[in-house]
Amino acid sequence: MLGALLVSILVGAGAYFLLISPELEKTSTATSELESARDFNNLLDTQILAAQTAAKNVDDWYAEIAAIRLDLPPTPEQAAFERLVNDSLRKVGLPTVALTFGAPTEIVPPASDISVVEDTATAESTSTDASTNADASPPAEPTAGPVAPADTPAPVADAPQVTGLLQTPVTITTEGKPEPILRFLLDMQTQNVRFFTVTNFDISRSVGADAQAARPALEDGDWVINITGLVFNLFDPELSLPIKETATTPPYTGEPVRNAFAPIPGTSAAGAP
Repeated sequence: MLGALLVSILVGAGAYFLLISPELEKTSTATSELESARDFNNLLDTQILAAQTAAKNVDDWYAEIAAIRLDLPPTPEQAAFERLVNDSLRKVGLPTVALTFGAPTEIVPPASDISVVEDTATAESTSTDASTNADASPPAEPTAGPVAPADTPAPVADAPQVTGLLQTPVTITTEGKPEPILRFLLDMQTQNVRFFTVTNFDISRSVGADAQAARPALEDGDWVINITGLVFNLFDPELSLPIKETATTPPYTGEPVRNAFAPIPGTSAAGAP
């Protein structure tokens, strides 16, 4: 009786390990895969909804890009900016004493140093782990041996995402009463024709001067101001470079150039020796 009970226990254990346990593992694996697939599908649904929402704003984005392109033309367009400055000065009754441009230079945004951020995060994580495990285990004593370098490569800063943005220095000199000059500065900072930013200005007081060509007379206390600023243009390979039109050389006919003083055929002068 005892032997039969022992045999039945052994048969049941063998059946569990050989037949039932593998099926339970398969069921557990399938359940885990099903949960992962469900989570991935939910993530895809969220991304699809986000893409559909963003697609509704495409027209608005194109309109914003077009507006930005008006302020950032593909070429410096110095003549158009000169007309803008002269018109703005003329509107407030100020003369254009001088208007000069510098050489355009490309703007390179500073790359973010992600190594500093990661080092700070690592230091905070290390200090947190050390304070958590301080009571659990005593700190290990330092060893005099060399420390092996970490296998993780040093993080590389991201490359600049904006390329082709050029800045051109501009210096504007004018003179007159303080109120019109301040109004001119405000107009140039708020106009929508061309993006312009003032970087510096230098004001000196006039001691008075007689009127000259296109320059009214100055009184004591009037301002003479030198405004330094920047105008911008966005380089476009299709619009910024001059168009190279293909031209063909006309074929050589071999005919000599006609003498303008030669007698006309059929006249008496043509038959004379």
